[in-house]
Amino acid sequence: MITPASPANFLRALFNSGLLLVCGLWLVAPQVYAQPSQTYIAQLSATDLLNRGQSKYRSGDYKAAIADFTTAIRQQPSLAEAYFYRGQALHQLGDNPSAIADFTNAIRIDPSDAAFFMNRGIVYSEQKNYPVAIEDYTKALQINSNDAKAYYNRAIAREALSSNQEAVADYSQTIRLEPDNIPAFLNRGRLLILLGDNQIAVADSNRVLNLCKGITCNVPTVVAAYETRGIALSHMEDFTGAIASANQAIQLAPKDSSTYYTLALIHYQQGDKKTALADDSQAIHADYKNALAYRHRGKLRYELGDVDGAVEDMRTAARLFSNLGQTADYKISVDLIRKFQQ
Repeated sequence: MITPASPANFLRALFNSGLLLVCGLWLVAPQVYAQPSQTYIAQLSATDLLNRGQSKYRSGDYKAAIADFTTAIRQQPSLAEAYFYRGQALHQLGDNPSAIADFTNAIRIDPSDAAFFMNRGIVYSEQKNYPVAIEDYTKALQINSNDAKAYYNRAIAREALSSNQEAVADYSQTIRLEPDNIPAFLNRGRLLILLGDNQIAVADSNRVLNLCKGITCNVPTVVAAYETRGIALSHMEDFTGAIASANQAIQLAPKDSSTYYTLALIHYQQGDKKTALADDSQAIHADYKNALAYRHRGKLRYELGDVDGAVEDMRTAARLFSNLGQTADYKISVDLIRKFQQ
């Protein structure tokens, strides 16, 4: 069952689900403590302040929550939970250095709580400090070896460092613990293509599509599964199945540039360069900032003898990659320009 995609870049689960999804990372939400008595208390205890701060946190009043957590810490400096929840609130307000400091204090007081390491790791991941994030996720797993969220988060960090084999292993652990974890199947399938294990990549994509028949999945999730399956099938030289899978993605998202780019890759793999060129043009028409489509079309134009068009496309790709801060892709594009102009 498919529902329209949300325009938001980040999906956040409700607190009563016990989890938050932030930037693709599973963030452990604060445990719900007993609410303070409605009876007037002249002097709130540290625990009362902790409870009240949690209530304010859940309502989105992060600054007021921080004030309560700070007072609780002042009254009881050994209250690890107050540091932890204040770190959560500071993170929500974008003050990541202070959030890390609070998570570190919580760990210093109580190093046996996996959530403390988990959430500090998430902040490090957001800062792109992936090696340190991995250390925190690993410590969380040493405390609780059955934490699917920690495996998933560590997989993302390892993937960011191009440690693809290790990332696949972590996604597999996530799937072992949560057999219906759709993001883990999608991410593992994509990496397996890079590692040359196309059959399992197809199986992972099919698993996602089957799961989406019984639950509500958004359009980008289903499109990603069809795209991944299409690429994997093309590498297995099942071009009929690959093209059919890519066309299913296009039917679901006819304005999505990535679907046409996927079809271009499949047609190129098949050896149909002219059709692939037309697909890239469709991708660029759908999104004139699709740097990958410009680069791919530039390579195709060069192979088809259109050197001027190839250089023009590659310059556009280089500019777009530079704007995105993707230095490796920028360098590849610049090197190809030099090659074309020789």
